[in-house]
Amino acid sequence: MAAEKGLERLTNAYNSISRIKPADKSSVDINTFIENAFDAISDDFNTPIALSNIFEIVRIINSAVDNKEFLNLTDIEKVTKFLNDFLFDIFGLKFEQKSANNQITNELIEMLLQLRLKAKQNKDFATSDFIRDELKKLGVEVKDTKDGFVWDFKKII
Repeated sequence: MAAEKGLERLTNAYNSISRIKPADKSSVDINTFIENAFDAISDDFNTPIALSNIFEIVRIINSAVDNKEFLNLTDIEKVTKFLNDFLFDIFGLKFEQKSANNQITNELIEMLLQLRLKAKQNKDFATSDFIRDELKKLGVEVKDTKDGFVWDFKKII
């Protein structure tokens, strides 16, 4: 069960990278975690230490999606390559990677949530609740924030 939840966190974070809005400057030094993970793997394949650094990158990705941390374009590219190297090449995991259909799905969800936000601003709470409830049926979890919303899949799709 813990391994399943961990895999779900990795999958969701990996699939969320495309939703990070590049900033001018990163608010966190991702190089430290990347270097620590590679050092751990080089040190007798020290998987627990490598995984702790990978999950720190997952935390950073989630924070960047929520606009609590910021990554510049170079760091977003580094994080993507790092996760590709570790998850697929080193650990040999296989889960659905980003495709054109996934990008369209993300854009459609964003569009629906923008409509929901406009409905809330117009005090059309019936429409707002309807959009949220229908997305929930599809496995999309929506959390309202002071800046708008964040969303994620409740399950691996």
